Amino acid sequence: MPSPIVSHLIGTTMLLVIMLVISYYFTNFGTIMGVRAVEKELNEIAEYIASNIIDMISLTNASLSDTLLLEIDFPYEINGYGYSINITKESNHYIVITRIEHISIVEGKAILPFSSQIIYSSLNPGINGIEGKNGLYSGTRKALIWCKKVGTEIYFGFGVRK
Repeated sequence: MPSPIVSHLIGTTMLLVIMLVISYYFTNFGTIMGVRAVEKELNEIAEYIASNIIDMISLTNASLSDTLLLEIDFPYEINGYGYSINITKESNHYIVITRIEHISIVEGKAILPFSSQIIYSSLNPGINGIEGKNGLYSGTRKALIWCKKVGTEIYFGFGVRK
């Protein structure tokens, strides 16, 4: 017959192991759910920016004016993290990418389905009172999207009011 001390030692050890496994599981589950929530918010912001860019391109194309500006408003932070908004080109279309600054694996994307006559420019647009930006960061004040028609081409980009 085993001694009661050994039985208590085995039982206590098993309880500790079970508690550690359960806490590890819930910690990982919470982390995964948090990442998914942040990723969803980043996708919503990317879709918001992409939708505004598409609207601006359409308006610029149909307008008699050569230049249009749209001030945009987006969240200051997501779950306490700052993020960036950038545009990249892949094959024959542009993509709006929102990314948490310190966690590069969490990002949101939205595709801009444009023809070759629509060109993204990170340079200064040559519009009075507007400073061109290569991308935007959360918390940017007076952020805007600009569009400029030059001949048959339409240039667009990010900027801030000076």
